[in-house]
Amino acid sequence: MKRAVAMTFALALALTAGSAFAKDKPVMAVIEFDNHSGAYWWSGGVGNDLADMLTNELAATEKFKMVERAKLNSVLQEQDLAASGAVSKGTG
Repeated sequence: MKRAVAMTFALALALTAGSAFAKDKPVMAVIEFDNHSGAYWWSGGVGNDLADMLTNELAATEKFKMVERAKLNSVLQEQDLAASGAVSKGTG
């Protein structure tokens, strides 16, 4: 769990390093954490709760545009559909 949190923060820093001088805020979404701790009393959605807390903290810095995970998944599915060739360009 600690490793996943550390990797998420490292990813956040890496994403912002390249756009430090950009006018627009970087867009970021936080995915749900997986619980591999073996502490099953924590298994009641702690991964989603941690992701929500991290999202709130990042949004509070006002350095990022935060995107909801559900909307991010919708965009990714749309990109996959477009890349599959099942639809023609300009139909969306």
